[in-house]
Amino acid sequence: MKLKTIFAAVALAGFFLISATTLASAQSDAVRSIYAWGATVPTNIAGVHTYPAPPAGFNPLTATDEELATHGFPPRPNKQTDASHYGMWAGAMTAAKIRWTGDLKPMPSSGREKMEPSQAAPVLVPQSAKPAAAGPTQFTSPLWSGVSSTNKLTKWNTKTSFDDVWGEFTVPVFQPPFGVCNIHYQYQTWAVIGIDGSAGGYPHLPLGGGILLQFENCHDYLLTAFVVWDEGGMPFSVNPGDIVYLEVYNSLGGANPGTVFIEDLTTLTYAAVGLESPPASPLIGNSVEWLVGSGLGPYLMGNTIGISFEGAEALNTSGKQFFPGSTSPSNHVYTMVDNSGNDIEIVSYGSSGNQGQHSLFFQTTGCAYTGGCP
Repeated sequence: MKLKTIFAAVALAGFFLISATTLASAQSDAVRSIYAWGATVPTNIAGVHTYPAPPAGFNPLTATDEELATHGFPPRPNKQTDASHYGMWAGAMTAAKIRWTGDLKPMPSSGREKMEPSQAAPVLVPQSAKPAAAGPTQFTSPLWSGVSSTNKLTKWNTKTSFDDVWGEFTVPVFQPPFGVCNIHYQYQTWAVIGIDGSAGGYPHLPLGGGILLQFENCHDYLLTAFVVWDEGGMPFSVNPGDIVYLEVYNSLGGANPGTVFIEDLTTLTYAAVGLESPPASPLIGNSVEWLVGSGLGPYLMGNTIGISFEGAEALNTSGKQFFPGSTSPSNHVYTMVDNSGNDIEIVSYGSSGNQGQHSLFFQTTGCAYTGGCP
């Protein structure tokens, strides 16, 4: 009799364990679907929507996963396995007080539309022939500097695609190069965190967001946050010295909408935006990137002197962590160069020590002091 009771108890416990596992999986699927399709508030730009505003007194730190998804707040990190991200996330969620509303400003043209496709896609040139064991692969680029984690996928994979990337960065003091004021040129710099931007050679704008800094006629300037996935826009302005938290995620991949959460921690202003996939550019999840770059066409690289990224990290669909400080050859490190091959923007990174795996520092060189970078 006792043995039967033991078997019955074990069977009942197994039933509850299986039921709990099934329920957790169903909830996870539900949360992913809410993120993908929950941005139902239209904006003035087709293909770009925002999430419903949270109710008064809403606390992201105590909200359920479903409630976070419903209002577009980033997924709650695992406090035990990723304490660094949880601490950054909790600080950003606590500071998210002023929700952006209103119209998105259209992204300014960059000259990309005027160029042939072969010109618009940059040629990435390896800097050396070091063997794979020597560490991350080094490249030069005419458009950006930074770090990208990559894989070799050609379509979305539910186990290994990148689906979440984040970090905090400073808004630099932005100006034309020292001693130069040429009204015939425009100066532009951007900082971006995104998915699928660098591994594909930038055939399209990636799912991502960042800040855009632009001078026209040496006097009129633009400092703004932006979100983008082919179509995009600029929700709110930023200021030199502000700290921006940015997280980009799409757990369903493919042609499903993605989410960009961007917040100015200094002004407490934030936006949660859902962006539809461009028909020709479904999400693959073959790269995540932390980049600083310059515009095409009429724009020269502006003078920012230095931009810092902190807490930079990414996850794939299995929850594996990736860092810009990884020494794997699948990590790509880019140095931006001018038309003559001279360094414009270099990035410092490290896998341990003070810089650790998370931190990046970009420094403008050369043309910041001598008159602009073509």
